[in-house]
Amino acid sequence: MPARATARRSICASGCWAPSPSTPPSVSRSWDATTATSTPTDAMARSWASRSRRSWGVLWRAGGRERLFDVVYEPERKGGNVESVVVAITDISDRKAVETSLRDQAGLLELAHDAIMLLEMDGTITFWNQGAAETYGFTAEESLGNVAHRLLHTVFPQPLSEIYEAAERQGRWEGELIHSRRDGRRIVVTSRWAVQPAMGDRPARIMEINRDVTERKTAEAALKEKEAELLLVTGASPIILMRCGRDLRYRFVNRAGAELFGLTPQEMIGRPMRVVMGDEAFARVEPFIERVLRGESVEYELEIPYPRAGLRWMRGSFIPDVSESVVVGWFASITDVTERKRVEDKLRDSERTERLLAEIGALAAKGVGRPLDHVVHDICAHVAAEMGVSRCGYGLVDVEEGWATVETEWCGSLPPLRGRYALSNVAPHLVADGLAGRVTVLRDLTVDPRTTNRYDGLYAPVA
Repeated sequence: MPARATARRSICASGCWAPSPSTPPSVSRSWDATTATSTPTDAMARSWASRSRRSWGVLWRAGGRERLFDVVYEPERKGGNVESVVVAITDISDRKAVETSLRDQAGLLELAHDAIMLLEMDGTITFWNQGAAETYGFTAEESLGNVAHRLLHTVFPQPLSEIYEAAERQGRWEGELIHSRRDGRRIVVTSRWAVQPAMGDRPARIMEINRDVTERKTAEAALKEKEAELLLVTGASPIILMRCGRDLRYRFVNRAGAELFGLTPQEMIGRPMRVVMGDEAFARVEPFIERVLRGESVEYELEIPYPRAGLRWMRGSFIPDVSESVVVGWFASITDVTERKRVEDKLRDSERTERLLAEIGALAAKGVGRPLDHVVHDICAHVAAEMGVSRCGYGLVDVEEGWATVETEWCGSLPPLRGRYALSNVAPHLVADGLAGRVTVLRDLTVDPRTTNRYDGLYAPVA
């Protein structure tokens, strides 16, 4: 069996074997045993008979591995007769594996719902998957060979030259594009570009993957519009609206709620409630917070001492904020009812005053002929009992000079306060109200913000 590998390098890429008609049958059988079929020797026989060149793919099993070869039979003639056949064997297993992988990948790209295309660096389309056809309405036949941004009338977020420069420098680019479908409808896509560098004779190219997000963008725009409307409504509302988290921090506050503390909504969001409200005010509402975090809807009407606004009557409603059956916080609707309470108090005071005046008149009528001090003392005792106070007196107040004179009083077992006193020791606010002709009622000197902290001086007459 003559070897022709050296003489036939141009034909034999991997190796050559040149059997002749005198090749022993045992050698041919050995050849057949190493291949998947007996095709090679049969082919050589036909090559002699037909005097033609044939090419075959052969699966060669070597050491349990299968390799794919390209086999070419080249008859050698002398005097018009075939004297021998040169067999050129090329291992094409790796090339076929790559081709198979590329076909598989191309098949996967066809299955993708995203629009996927391969572009040359000038934008010419060389691949167009089924997802692109569904997204844009153009078939692959209609798209291949066209420049993508011209076919789709692309609106770029920046100059195209800058996008190409960034893609070549970083190997990729991401952004949002506006495209036109075949039917003329404009769509918004998120676009990802990956640059594939040049390899061998193949120039560099770009794989572009686009996903239609038009519906999402439309929904986002509608949501932003609704949020703007909500902010407009809540911002104009005099009712305090809040959303608080289980961590006792503000998640949302409208303008009315922020103004109560002298802040803006942005300054309050994320801050702890106790820090903003102050310890005393927070302690007043804490029991209701504990209940709403247990899943209860609660309401309250309390007088709350705020650091900036002072004592305010507030009517609140707390509703649990539930997510996946877990209370994650609560929604609060709070109304300042201080003025309403003051009106109610005035009405009650007015009704009580009318009744007391009638009773005082009756007592005065009964006291005709008695010493005036005794009559006034009885009247003060009756008023104190009706109002639930431990002291009631009668005197004169000179708001211009800032003095008060207690002339007659009923004080039970308390020390008497008859004498002259400085109003500044109790409530300078009384002076301003008196000069303005307003009636002032102080119910508790220890907590009313209109009083000073020197009320203890009330028991120290100055004259």
